[in-house]
Amino acid sequence: MNTLGLPSVWRRAASALALAATLALPAALSAQSTADSRKTYDLPADNADKALRRFSEQAGIQVLFPTEITRDVRAGAVKGTLTVREALDQMLAGTGLVAVQDSRTGA
Repeated sequence: MNTLGLPSVWRRAASALALAATLALPAALSAQSTADSRKTYDLPADNADKALRRFSEQAGIQVLFPTEITRDVRAGAVKGTLTVREALDQMLAGTGLVAVQDSRTGA
């Protein structure tokens, strides 16, 4: 149990949901040409907060996320020529973290 009285597995599930609500792709991704363009990625597996920062640099986009949620999560490696979404989904696969984009604002 943690200090909030929640078992760690529940806390992690709540954290994943919080990340899904706060991890954002920029409005530029709403443009079809940007979403479909491919870039070459070479990102090693790492703690999710570090991996997402590196991803943001290589993708040339801003990714917003709370570090208290990503700190203890291990993100997967991403290597190859992919769209931004494919690369991000590959990185987060199996972590319980989900990237979301607001359909209204594109964020």
